[in-house]
This record gives sequence, structure tokens and C-alpha cells, in this order.
Amino acid sequence: MTEYNSGDRVEIAATGDLGGALGTVDRDHGGENVFVFIDGEPNRYPHDAKPIPRDLLTLIEADEDEEEGDAQLSDLIAADGVTLTSELIATGTNNEGWQHHEYRVTLAYDGRTYTQTVQYGIAVTEAPELVETVHMLVSQSMTAYAADDYAEWASDFSSDPAEWMPEKTYTDNVKMAEDLRTLLGAERFERYAMADCDA
Repeated sequence: MTEYNSGDRVEIAATGDLGGALGTVDRDHGGENVFVFIDGEPNRYPHDAKPIPRDLLTLIEADEDEEEGDAQLSDLIAADGVTLTSELIATGTNNEGWQHHEYRVTLAYDGRTYTQTVQYGIAVTEAPELVETVHMLVSQSMTAYAADDYAEWASDFSSDPAEWMPEKTYTDNVKMAEDLRTLLGAERFERYAMADCDA
């Protein structure tokens, strides 16, 4: 079985709607599907990655930035004793026709907790997993927290202001980063943001 690293470039076999498309691996859980960001599609957050059957993928370029000795997020989380509980609270379709499951997830660390809702495409049937969830929340919020202001953050996704995401999305993500820094501590939050996601 071929295993993929985050950042690997892949081609999808010429079958189905995405046949022949190119993409970048977001994560590989070792299961039937590999989660891939498809070229040309909006890939803003980890949940935008699509589950693609492993046997339809061909590696075309390995991630050259993968360095031996880089911190693995799973190792950091295990050493710190962070835990996750989750509850499926809804299944629905948004205004753009995207079908999804919505979960309430709670992270716990050192006697503190943080609760957030997350969404996964309808094809993802597994409950949220600890390392993947931490990666998603930290990386998503870090992009906003690290930006100087809304315009800098929004322009990273589109150079056309008419296509910018709502400012509330930016402020919500900044608030999430602040809450996660309170939960984990500022140094640990930064370390998680820089670690390799090996979920």
C-alpha cells in the first residue's frame, strides 16, 4: 500500500468526476481514502480536502520539504495528554449545496476545555479524530491570528476583494486562536501550528 505525506503531489485516475485531476495531499490516515486538495478548487481549510480512494491516486511529486526529525503533531499531543470528545449534532446542506456532517468537539488539556463545531463532507463517515481535529483548528485559526488585519488575511485566498470571505469569518478565527492559546498556552499553540500533521 502506498502511503502519502502531507504536501505530496498526486494525480487521480481518469474515472469519475475528478478523473485526471491533480491535487496535493492534505492527510493520509492509512485507510481506504486519502484526503486531497484538488487543484483549481477553493482549498481554504482542512475540511475542503476531498476523500479520494487510495487506488485511484498516483504519486507524481513527493513533498521535498519533509525533513527527518521534524516534530510530529501526534507525538506532541500524546506527550501533552490532550484529549478529544465529539458528538454528531447535525447533517445538512449549505447554501452552496455542500452536504456535510456537523460535530461538536471538545478538546481538554490540563483541566481546561475548549468546545467548537466542525464540519466534514458527507462522504466522511468516521467521527473526528484527535490529531486531525487539533491540526484543523490550530492551522485554520493561525492563518487569521498571524495576519496583521482582515485585508491581509482575506487577500491570501483571493486577490479580488469581491471574492473575499466575510470579515466575521476572520474575527471568528482570531477568537478561536485566542481561545486555543488559552487552552494550550501560547508556546504550545505555536509548536502545534509548526508541527507536521501525521494524522
